Amino acid sequence: MGMASGEDVSEFLRQNRETAAWVESVRGECESDKVWQHRREFILRNMGDFCEDEQRPPPPESGDKGLDRLLAYSMVWVNHVFTGCRYPPPVMDRVLKMAENIKVTDAPVHTTRDELVSKVKKRGIEAIKVFLKKKVVVKICKRKYCGQDVEDLALLDEESRCPNLPPAVKNPREVI
Repeated sequence: MGMASGEDVSEFLRQNRETAAWVESVRGECESDKVWQHRREFILRNMGDFCEDEQRPPPPESGDKGLDRLLAYSMVWVNHVFTGCRYPPPVMDRVLKMAENIKVTDAPVHTTRDELVSKVKKRGIEAIKVFLKKKVVVKICKRKYCGQDVEDLALLDEESRCPNLPPAVKNPREVI
């Protein structure tokens, strides 16, 4: 099925009521109209590669392996596009190829875990550089451990006084 856009999909479904009813039967119960519009196009564009009879696809409850695979790929694709999920490279390559001509203009922009880790590392390195530019000293400060004051070592700016440190998790005397 060589459709050019979402409008073509809508026109195709108006002309093919049986296919329209079938494709509606595979819509997720909580699937938004926006997500469904794109997933529906994905399913219809790829139906011929997974279902033997493109004009009469098998019922969703039939257990047809090709249909199950197509529906799974459609969920992988919308999860990737709309929620930022990532899958193993062979799966991603396959679904992105299957979705090549589908235009999604209103998908959210996601920050990947790798991008977040990279930002945190950069900030951490910058913080260490700033901290290392200052002269620091080790001071003995008082803090609470099990409700009692104990002395603990703290790395502080040269001009700093002992701050109010949070309670110790372990007895500082046992750590040394």
